[in-house]
Amino acid sequence: AMGAGLTRTLDRVLPETGPTSIWVKNARGPTLQRLFGAYKNPDLWALYRRLKKIDANGSGYLSYEELSQLLGLPEFNLLFLFDLFSQQNSIVNSRELMTTVCVFSSARLGEKGRFLMSQFDASNTGTCTGAEIAQMSVAALGVLARCTGAVVKVKDVAGILRDELPGLLPVYRELLKKKGSSRAVAEKCFKEDRCIAQVELDQLLPSLQTAYDELPLAHPAPPGALPPPAMDWGEAAPPVAAQQAQVPHSPAGGGSAAARALRLGAIVLEQRTKQPLLTEAQVMKKHAEEEKAAELTAKADADRAAELAAKAEASVAAKAALLPAKGTLHIHGYSLADIESNMSSFRYLFVKSLSAALGIPSGCVEVLDILQGSIKVEFCLHPAGRQGDHRDGAALLGEVSDQLLDATSALRRGKFTEYAASAEILREGEKPRDDVAPPPAIMRRKVMCDAQEQAQDLGHRLASVLALLQRESDACEAEHEGLREANDEVARLDAQLAQLRQLKKDREEQRRREPEEQRLRLEEEERQRPFKEAREEEERTRKAEEEERGAAEQRQKAKAEEEEKFMRREQEAAANTQKDEEERFRREQKASEALPGPAPVRGGAGAAPLLPAPTFFRFDLMAMSGGALGPMMMLF
Repeated sequence: AMGAGLTRTLDRVLPETGPTSIWVKNARGPTLQRLFGAYKNPDLWALYRRLKKIDANGSGYLSYEELSQLLGLPEFNLLFLFDLFSQQNSIVNSRELMTTVCVFSSARLGEKGRFLMSQFDASNTGTCTGAEIAQMSVAALGVLARCTGAVVKVKDVAGILRDELPGLLPVYRELLKKKGSSRAVAEKCFKEDRCIAQVELDQLLPSLQTAYDELPLAHPAPPGALPPPAMDWGEAAPPVAAQQAQVPHSPAGGGSAAARALRLGAIVLEQRTKQPLLTEAQVMKKHAEEEKAAELTAKADADRAAELAAKAEASVAAKAALLPAKGTLHIHGYSLADIESNMSSFRYLFVKSLSAALGIPSGCVEVLDILQGSIKVEFCLHPAGRQGDHRDGAALLGEVSDQLLDATSALRRGKFTEYAASAEILREGEKPRDDVAPPPAIMRRKVMCDAQEQAQDLGHRLASVLALLQRESDACEAEHEGLREANDEVARLDAQLAQLRQLKKDREEQRRREPEEQRLRLEEEERQRPFKEAREEEERTRKAEEEERGAAEQRQKAKAEEEEKFMRREQEAAANTQKDEEERFRREQKASEALPGPAPVRGGAGAAPLLPAPTFFRFDLMAMSGGALGPMMMLF
């Protein structure tokens, strides 16, 4: 969602707002909240109308005098704003200023979004492109970044919105579907198509509401906040309810802009007609819920206000013990006519130089008046009273006097050195020295140089020169060190470049050799093919012979088994015949024994011849038949 990308950026710009955070330490954010925290939504539009009158030519920039005329703030507050937002110490971007007032105001998030949308709508049609919404987000985040020192990049925020808008806005998603989803088309739609109106903005802002509620900007105006100027400038701003209830019947512009505005008005009117009427019980229940929510909100606001008031009272009590001090800076060698044409720039230079030299905020230096008599600047130094700074006004005034006498001080070496070289500090009630007279105009620079020489002795000047030489020597050493590091980096990059070039050369050589290697490989395969085929044929012949020998062995084995079986059958038949003969002989013998007369003698005369027992002979005719007949059994 939109909150996912922008919330991460917001957390990076403003990570915390506790007592030890940078938000509180540099005091820019709390100061801006004190200046503009009391502004409501009508005050923002009234201020915008005032800006249109002051910036009649539409340049978009304000000078210091125009800034004072627009806001009507005290001078030290104007100097703070001018110091924070000025460009080249001369002008302020009016749109950035209006963004700052809007961000730090007490208006609701939706009201702030609608106001900023009007500031960044370049077409003045009530609809913005995605790029303009990105510019609006960058401007709001940039205001907060000025208070914390963070960096906000336009391309980062634009990239986040470009990727997240299709998932948040159905209108934008349908537009991309019609035109195509390529990167170039999405970029063009983001920059050129005006499809984000107030209705779409109301769909985007709720995703930021949770993160926004945790910021100090969502709280009521802090105690001591300056009231906004009265809304009596020209025409009065229309009430907020009237602005929200209006339906654009005759939009500005023509063509597609007018069609989109008419479609928006029709959608708003249709949504209103579809809302059902509430019953009396529902109205009472809703009223009770609103009262309860208002009580809780009021209680939370009261607790927050009490906490801020206690902190403010503690800060005021700590700062009350430090008294301010008034003084006069008498600048010899100049007259009021030298700075009268650019008085505001001189005031700004004076305040900025003193605050930088003393290490205090610009708001602590207040210029009371600038008088004739060379140049006499009456001013007041207010103690800062923060971050352990316990110097009162008198101590600050004494430090300014000491720096005017020291040519190496921050005040004498800054942009104010031209005036500080011939200046002296007069405390309140102290009179200037009579022996110091303003020199002639033609001797002004020489007298300033003489005054500078009188403010130090030769030893001090020698020490200043030696310190300057040491600083320059250190700067040269730093430059040489940076040059050495740069040379080392260049050498490392050259080595990497040489490696890449060699790698590229090797790859090109490999690609060049690949066709030749492939050709040689094919030729070698063609040359080896006959040998390969011969080996394969020989292998097939060997396998066939082995298979034939195996089959012959199988046949011979089967034949031997058959012959063995035949021999066993023959042996069994012979054995059975012999057994039958022996049995017959025994029966005949028993029968002859049973008859009277002499017993027949086997083989005797007159007896039947007895056949001998059959004898079996086995001849191995294998050798006789050359192994083809096999063993045979012969019976005799």
